[in-house]
Amino acid sequence: MYVPTNKPPKHANPEHDHHITQARFDKITLDLKKLKEKLEYAQSEVRRLAQMGDFSENMAYSMAKGRLRWLNRRILEIESQIQLAEIIKPSPKPEKVEIGHQVIIETNSKQKKYLILGPVESDPQNDIISYKSPIGSALIGHKIGDKINIKIANKEVVYTIINIK
Repeated sequence: MYVPTNKPPKHANPEHDHHITQARFDKITLDLKKLKEKLEYAQSEVRRLAQMGDFSENMAYSMAKGRLRWLNRRILEIESQIQLAEIIKPSPKPEKVEIGHQVIIETNSKQKKYLILGPVESDPQNDIISYKSPIGSALIGHKIGDKINIKIANKEVVYTIINIK
């Protein structure tokens, strides 16, 4: 007999990184506030539906309990993120590449600009890379003028750091 298993959605447990920008911190703090506002209504809805009697056939009650569980779990996740958060504060006059810096690199006479943040905020299409990515991790700790060899897609590419902001 086949027993179905429920797998969590693809993005149910994103990688939690403690290094976040102030903007990301403000966003999750606002999200927490909104969820807590919804929590009171969800609790009252569960109490109201529980008064309808038989729990085994009360689908509305089951759905309300599911929503309440999701809210409670999400609130705990966000509170944990907030408690463990380390706000990225790059040095204003950088000598070496750090998390939060924008780095201009050059390879084959082409320049590319990257902002280095944590994995949660990375967006390669918009040139925001993670400090854990191959390029990001290779750049961390280097100075202007340094040449860095990075292996990407089975070939080695040499990057030169042009500027750090």
